[in-house]
Amino acid sequence: MALAYKGSFARALGRKAQMVVALIAMTYSGIIELLQGFFTVYRSAELGDFFANSLGVIIGIVALKVLDPFFNRMKNPK
Repeated sequence: MALAYKGSFARALGRKAQMVVALIAMTYSGIIELLQGFFTVYRSAELGDFFANSLGVIIGIVALKVLDPFFNRMKNPK
């Protein structure tokens, strides 16, 4: 939300760049899950965690697109 308020994330990055950011975040989530499964004894890799993290990325991108006009009106009132 801070990015949306400060600099209009939805407009600053084009659609392709937003997809790249989303894919990087999802890849990072997958790597963290794999590291938990292979390199820790007390944690396990969960596919559900990966899906939940990915869903959070998608919801965040959609929320920024939906809320971008609201933040712009707050920043630049008429």
